[in-house]
Amino acid sequence: MGLYAAGKIKPHISERFSLARGADAIGHLAARKAMGKVVVAI
Repeated sequence: MGLYAAGKIKPHISERFSLARGADAIGHLAARKAMGKVVVAI
């Protein structure tokens, strides 16, 4: 967490989904389409 807080690393976000589209997020992961983090915003 220290490197992230210091701004030395930045995680790659592959896709963002709303909570209402949570099932789509799981499908995205199951289909192995994610090339980074998948974020579900609440």
